[in-house]
Amino acid sequence: MDNNICCKKILRISMFAVTLIVILKMPSVSDMMQTNAAATETVIIRDAQKAYRENISVELHKTNTSCYAVVTPDTVTNKAVTFTSQNPSIMTVSTVVIDGVYYAQMTGVAEGVTKVTATTASGKTYSSYVTVYTAVSNETGIINTATPLKKTALPQADNFTKTASINDTGTVKGRVGNYLYLDMPAGYLEKGYHIAYIEKEKVTIKCTGIQLSTTELTLYVNETKQIKRKVLPIVATNRKVSFSSNNKQIAVVSNKGTVRAKKQGTATITCTATDGSGITATCTVTVSGTVSRPQSRPVSPQRYLALPAVRCPPFPQGIPRSRSSIGKTACWN
Repeated sequence: MDNNICCKKILRISMFAVTLIVILKMPSVSDMMQTNAAATETVIIRDAQKAYRENISVELHKTNTSCYAVVTPDTVTNKAVTFTSQNPSIMTVSTVVIDGVYYAQMTGVAEGVTKVTATTASGKTYSSYVTVYTAVSNETGIINTATPLKKTALPQADNFTKTASINDTGTVKGRVGNYLYLDMPAGYLEKGYHIAYIEKEKVTIKCTGIQLSTTELTLYVNETKQIKRKVLPIVATNRKVSFSSNNKQIAVVSNKGTVRAKKQGTATITCTATDGSGITATCTVTVSGTVSRPQSRPVSPQRYLALPAVRCPPFPQGIPRSRSSIGKTACWN
């Protein structure tokens, strides 16, 4: 009986000791929160509208500081972030801290696509594509091929779920390689996105203007001169033009804009875009009745200096002596 009581007491003491050891080895509540925070820590990149940024667009030779890093959860004590560029030859980036927020200050160096990566103090990372584009004036782009729009200017880039239909329109704001940077209407793309990329050949951009090297030209009869032209915008799909004269008896013009004056009078040369936009530009040509004379070509002195020198026959009295040329021989008296 005494032995049983003694054994029970020993067992109770042992169980109490084990429980005490377990309690002493358990982490504190703060330790558990820090461990849990470290396990669940994440970092993302957002823009000024607080939207997730999987794809970012930066204008060539411009600096963009609209994106910043967000580290969660709030229990993470060290929220420092460092930004790096996958390819500094396309885009460079530096980390800027404003009011405790870590921003990516990105500068476009060359057209192309690279990645920007945000890295936390604990090594957590998040990357976004960055497309560096050359800006163009805001032009209307008309979709000519039903096609999915891309999230960045890469053949393997993810597509938006929205498929663009023929005759849908967007504003062309830039170009990068074989792609155009489109700003689509509000609500056209999912998740509030409005920037998309599309291959150039799938968009039609009409000519909006033609600039001529001159709007007034004065020529002599039989004289020729070329009128140079520049089609706007630079991303226009069809940049071809045609030239015509309203009075071919006065002046005619070639397909390359070379004008030839035929007789005295005035004619109007018209340059017309061939893309159906109806855009034209004109130049007034005034032809003088005086026939142009070919300009005399000056003879280089070296031509004579290189000839063998001989003494010419004596000149008769009363005739001034001067240099002359006999055949291929230079001579003087």
